[in-house]
Amino acid sequence: MNAVRYLVAKYVPDLRRMEPRNVGVVVWAGGEVVARFAAERPDQPGTVDDRCAPSFVRSLSAYKQWVRFWRKELEKAAVRPLRGGEPVPRSSPDFLKVLAATGRGNFLLMDGGLLLDPVTEGELPQLADYLYKALVAEVAPAEEPAAFPKCPPLDVRVGVTDMKTVPSPQEVATAPASASTGT
Repeated sequence: MNAVRYLVAKYVPDLRRMEPRNVGVVVWAGGEVVARFAAERPDQPGTVDDRCAPSFVRSLSAYKQWVRFWRKELEKAAVRPLRGGEPVPRSSPDFLKVLAATGRGNFLLMDGGLLLDPVTEGELPQLADYLYKALVAEVAPAEEPAAFPKCPPLDVRVGVTDMKTVPSPQEVATAPASASTGT
């Protein structure tokens, strides 16, 4: 099988700030394509479950339209470049380049790179799942690596008030005589 390439689907909530969030992956190898998109129903590719949609997506209807559009393009045997020209077959390494050019405005497909390890056709769905989890899925607190434990929040007030090594002038003036002498 050819080298595995992948795209990362991105949503840009604010085009002025241009701070995209990952919402999907498209994995290609030798003409086979597998994709995963946020909130997409696994049993119905192209259908977005409203209840699971990312909270940062400002227009759920636009997101649904883009997922459906990308899915329809992925089902085609060839994709026609937006600026004209001959359709590029799914078997061509340029397929992802032409597909990536379809992104506009808040919805983009960006080159994610290529994998050097050989992958069989049957492994593409698992690879798509892996890339989706690594690049798109929100990490739940229970899933965070043990090497990065959460630190308790620092409460400076507790630390300062619990320190009794240097008493304030007011504490010295009001302390009983036995406390100041240590007896």
